[in-house]
Amino acid sequence: MNRKCVLRYLLTAIFLVLAAGCAESGDEKAEPQRDVALLQLGKHEVIDQVIKGTIDRLNEIYHENINIKIYNANFDMSTLDMQAKQMVASEPDVLVSVTTPATQALMGANRGTLPMVFTFVSDPSKVGYTHSDVPKNVTGISDQVNYSGTIKLIEMLLPGVKNIGYLVTRSESNAVSIQKAFEQHAHQRGLTLHTHLITRPSDVRVAAELIAPKVECFLFGGDNTIASKINVLINVAEGHGLPVFACDQKSVEQGALAAYSVDYLEMGHRTGEIVGLVLSGSRPETLEVEQKVAKKLVINKRAAKKLMIKFSNELESLADWVVE
Repeated sequence: MNRKCVLRYLLTAIFLVLAAGCAESGDEKAEPQRDVALLQLGKHEVIDQVIKGTIDRLNEIYHENINIKIYNANFDMSTLDMQAKQMVASEPDVLVSVTTPATQALMGANRGTLPMVFTFVSDPSKVGYTHSDVPKNVTGISDQVNYSGTIKLIEMLLPGVKNIGYLVTRSESNAVSIQKAFEQHAHQRGLTLHTHLITRPSDVRVAAELIAPKVECFLFGGDNTIASKINVLINVAEGHGLPVFACDQKSVEQGALAAYSVDYLEMGHRTGEIVGLVLSGSRPETLEVEQKVAKKLVINKRAAKKLMIKFSNELESLADWVVE
């Protein structure tokens, strides 16, 4: 961990101690109620983990002095835009967005007016962050996909693999960006990504069935629509004797073969801490966007047994989490 990271976490720790002390103090002056509004694109296991971590940490800091209102668009883009406008109109102390589409909708509605923290955004450039441009009144956390590690993992477990099936949701710019990066990494290794664009969750089964005869496995990453139907993708893949590789632990727990993952519960905890810093008076744009790199290797022995794939002893020893 570099000196900048150490200093950042030290300052956060000091803030948490002070905030918790104030919340628990018996002073006559009552602590003010903080209002936080949180926007999520829809529900799936990873989003749930991030939100749980965020809420748990905020409740630890503020106890009964925090009010968190959650808006869920259920993967409907019109609803997402409408809810973003409703959140801004309600004027909470801090806005929180979970996923890239939710962040884009909320930034469009807010336009820098209210303090905002985003999380679970893999490519910050898709929400306006570049080396030369930092949006006003916004900060957050980015989860970085382990592209090269994932491709090498596929090659290790499927010797001779040449064709990888990939579904991506056309409306999720973040997911499209990840697909393009995977395509480049696959090409560098002499592999072909067979991509099929989808529009809605109900498209997953048909798209997977179309690709399955052409590939040796499936891969997906950073796509919330696919994640909400991961059971469907795995069901189709297993029907063709194909493994699914993912980029998050929860998908592996549900039946994918392997992934390099971020700890999304911990990511939620850190999101709550950043929201706490903003509530305590820090200006969001002065807080550097943090990056969590997918380093946690997760493997599923149950899925491997179904597909007659053998994990080496070395790989099992390197795994941070094994689904038995």
